[in-house]
Amino acid sequence: MISSNYLQVGSLWVNGQWVYGNLIDLEIMSSNGHPGITLFSKPNSPYVIETSTNLPSWIPLLTNAPSTGLYELTETNVAHQRFFRARQN
Repeated sequence: MISSNYLQVGSLWVNGQWVYGNLIDLEIMSSNGHPGITLFSKPNSPYVIETSTNLPSWIPLLTNAPSTGLYELTETNVAHQRFFRARQN
């Protein structure tokens, strides 16, 4: 947001590196029929990736705190449609 000629950001990710603030961003893509999950977060900040087949019920899939703030996962279980979300732990 720009206010009074100043840029105000809650977090900032520049050229693949965390710069400022609390950041957690989950991107999902597909490659060869397998979902690929990329998580951008503050370095060394613990988070959990959760999965659901129905949205009301979420199951933890992975908890991690990468030193770089970047984590990538390829989902190999494609038998069921699943939803993904990430949150700080």
